[in-house]
Amino acid sequence: MAALSRGLLGRTTVDGSGQPDVTITAGTPSLLRAINERSVLDLIHRRGPLSRAQVARVSGLSKPTWALPW
Repeated sequence: MAALSRGLLGRTTVDGSGQPDVTITAGTPSLLRAINERSVLDLIHRRGPLSRAQVARVSGLSKPTWALPW
């Protein structure tokens, strides 16, 4: 998860040799925010009610990277 908060997304492609080729691309801030928010919502869904401190500890994301709008 930490890689997502830093803006790194891996994309795997296969060249003619059949070997995977991993390309690192930067995500847009809005895409990364959406991914982080979704990760937090999935975490809460799996574990039940959590405090913000618990979410930060378990997910590895700081509050500014995932703060929900409500």
